[in-house]
Amino acid sequence: MRLFTPSTSKRLNEVTGFLLLAFGLLILLGLASYHAGDPSWDTAAGPVHPQNLTGAIGAYAADLLLQAFGLAAFLFPALAFVMGWKWMRSEEIEAPLIKLAGCVTLFLSACAAAALAPEFRIFEKVIPLGGATGLVVADILLSALNPVGAVIVTVTALIVSIYLVSAFTLSALSGWFTVPLGMWNRWLERQRERATDRRLRKMEAAKERMVAEQAKTAKTATMEKIPPAKKSKKSPAAVEPDEPLLDELPVPGEDVDTPPWEEIPICQLEEPEPAPMPAFAAAPKTEPVHTHAIYQLPSTSLLNEAPARSAFDEQELKNTA
Repeated sequence: MRLFTPSTSKRLNEVTGFLLLAFGLLILLGLASYHAGDPSWDTAAGPVHPQNLTGAIGAYAADLLLQAFGLAAFLFPALAFVMGWKWMRSEEIEAPLIKLAGCVTLFLSACAAAALAPEFRIFEKVIPLGGATGLVVADILLSALNPVGAVIVTVTALIVSIYLVSAFTLSALSGWFTVPLGMWNRWLERQRERATDRRLRKMEAAKERMVAEQAKTAKTATMEKIPPAKKSKKSPAAVEPDEPLLDELPVPGEDVDTPPWEEIPICQLEEPEPAPMPAFAAAPKTEPVHTHAIYQLPSTSLLNEAPARSAFDEQELKNTA
């Protein structure tokens, strides 16, 4: 059939395609702006201005399509868009008769599927989901196959019609899900990497806190072992208690006590014995002479040289403590 196939004239095909796109847009706007109170084939509204975006003609056409096909009526603008696009590109429609049969099957199966669904009405509860066509087809299938058989036949016819109308294949279906699945896998990988990074950061923070607590505990224990320093003007030099300090050495000429570490020998001068008197001579009368012990300070050479004072090292004292 050459009726649905673009001609050899490219300009004519473009004009025809543009008209089909405009026709589909008018039908879509008329269906979307349908109002039950607008004048139509089954509504007596009198001289009322229609609220439909496409006017009175759109109101009548929308009412006819919705009452006949229900929600399946929106397939008409979709098919008009597809046909207009192919005509504008001068693409030949392969097997037009098969495509036409597929369109008819698609409309009938879609109407039946909507009619088999739970009872529901659209557009102010006026239009049934499957329209009049769906009610008729669903009633035939239910009477012949019961609900289960009717559902199976309807779904099968819907899938076959999609195969006939379009270039749909199962291999193409798997390709449609490749991009979403790839995006989903990449998103999951990013989430796993973020979770791993968070765990590593938490482990490092816990390790740092543990090291800081151990260092603080060790420092506290060391400070507790060190005895408090005595209050003195002199710093605690690292000397033995039995060794003399430099500032405690005696100075010549001063009356000082004998250091505890060195006993200074003191020599007492002996009194001269009187010369023997002759036996015949009388002992002269002399007054008693009072003598006092004379002490002389020893030389400083007797003192031991004071050992050199070691440098004060606070860290060495702490380690020794």
